[in-house]
Amino acid sequence: CLARNIKKILVVTDPYHSRRASLVFNRRFAGSGIEVTTLSSGDYRDRSPPSGDWWRDELTLRIIGTETAKIAVFLPLPF
Repeated sequence: CLARNIKKILVVTDPYHSRRASLVFNRRFAGSGIEVTTLSSGDYRDRSPPSGDWWRDELTLRIIGTETAKIAVFLPLPF
């Protein structure tokens, strides 16, 4: 991005990866002058949306658990 003089990037990912993607890209480009926008695709596929009974769905619980663990590991890491 810096080498090509890009000023804005749009990161599109599935809903359950949006928070981590936002953290990663915003940290990576912090202070660079590059504006990062993260957008959820809104596609839950075979996972339950937050408005549903997500806590009853094993696949959704697994995704939420692994994303939470990845964020917990990522936060203290320096860039």
